[in-house]
Amino acid sequence: MFNIFDQNLMIQRMREELTEHGFRELRTAAEVDAALGEAAGSTLLMINSVCGCAAGAARHAFDGARPLGVSEDGVKQYRSHWPQTMAAKPE
Repeated sequence: MFNIFDQNLMIQRMREELTEHGFRELRTAAEVDAALGEAAGSTLLMINSVCGCAAGAARHAFDGARPLGVSEDGVKQYRSHWPQTMAAKPE
């Protein structure tokens, strides 16, 4: 039975859109810390949610920015689906 409130079904394609373009998913605060700690230079951290901002603009903007020199090596997380990744506050 289809459940419109099943977040896994709702965000699966949104997750795939970014991982297909080189983003690495970060689901825990430790994964975020590790990814940002290993980065040399700049890192694009895409906070992907199911709101209109991410769904309608942010994911598509990344594709448009790539010809301008934005690296394909990115990281992402899903704020609304894994709130524990937002638990750690940046220093």
